[in-house]
Amino acid sequence: MEVNYSSEAQDERALRVQADGSGDFSAQVPLANGNNVLEVISYHGASDQQERQSLLLHYSEAPLPLPLRVTEPEDGATVSHQELTVIGTTAPDALVVINGIIPAHPDDEGRWQATMFLQRGLNEIQITATLESQTANATINIEYEPDQG
Repeated sequence: MEVNYSSEAQDERALRVQADGSGDFSAQVPLANGNNVLEVISYHGASDQQERQSLLLHYSEAPLPLPLRVTEPEDGATVSHQELTVIGTTAPDALVVINGIIPAHPDDEGRWQATMFLQRGLNEIQITATLESQTANATINIEYEPDQG
């Protein structure tokens, strides 16, 4: 038995496979993203008779999750200055928004930063990154206690 396979991304390749006594066989065939064509050719006994069957398979690799990491400040930190710079990383083309209104623009390596002003006490800071149909969220809590002096 022969299995020929090809895709939009690769030329045709072939495998030889031996069927068991019941006529069953299995083969692992690498699939590329997009359309893949599989053709199974079975040979009947010692004759030259062949039977061909073709399959068109579409394969879509699942995208990796959108990364989002807050590197500064550390979650749970207490600060004494009202102005705070939040720093992190994500995908370079992602749109990053802090608390739904403050934009941060990733550079070519995905590093971003945004400055915001804190309210006295506990501040929950929500960071959202969006790229195409993917969204990633992170939350940090920062305590703001102004200097007494």
